[in-house]
Amino acid sequence: MTASSKALLTQETSFFRYPDVFSNSRNAWFFPRYKAAGCGATRGYYAFWCAGCSTGEEPYSIAITVLETIPFPDAWEIEILATDISRQALHQAERGIYSGRSLANLSPLQLETHFKKSGEAWQAKRGFALDFVCPDESRAGRCTSAAWTASSA
Repeated sequence: MTASSKALLTQETSFFRYPDVFSNSRNAWFFPRYKAAGCGATRGYYAFWCAGCSTGEEPYSIAITVLETIPFPDAWEIEILATDISRQALHQAERGIYSGRSLANLSPLQLETHFKKSGEAWQAKRGFALDFVCPDESRAGRCTSAAWTASSA
């Protein structure tokens, strides 16, 4: 990526940066679809694409929202594809280690449930598949992928 391309990227992100979006998604989208499949359904499928995911806070926020909304999320196939053009940002997302301001919108319960303390920071726990992908400039548009998993209680 060129320096001029990097200058266009804000990489301004945090967990639940727009809380109303996640609250509305929980109430108007996630739970009604779960309920329509039959409460207590033993299987189901959710797929999400988080474009411009930067350092990963948004896809992890989606994962946390799903985990906190759907009873028995382990019974469902949940996939989150998170993409960004910055390899540096994706590397941080893959590590899943966060501190400071990006954690400000997480409750203490969410921190304890979905993260583990790692020195002065917090690291996302393992759970269901969350893939971070960057276009591979050396292979004419093909993508490379690094798997990471979001937290599950």
